[in-house]
Amino acid sequence: MSILIDSPQIKALRKEVEMRVGMINTHDKLSKLETMIEEKCKEHVSITTLQRLWGYSTRNASKVSERVLDIISRFVNAGSWENFCAT
Repeated sequence: MSILIDSPQIKALRKEVEMRVGMINTHDKLSKLETMIEEKCKEHVSITTLQRLWGYSTRNASKVSERVLDIISRFVNAGSWENFCAT
């Protein structure tokens, strides 16, 4: 299942990530986030996907998979995307 990138829940997830790691506003910070997620969650989220989530992609992709949202939710200690949305 895919979720629209501009949904309020995804905006809240981005905000939660930035509360933990600081503002994500450069390619270097996206690259660092990619590494941090992989180190903590032992799963890979591509920098291209992170660019889409933060609105820095030149592609017109407007959705992201629930699997990616699960990984990022675990990164912010929510356990899963479903748990994150329930809080």
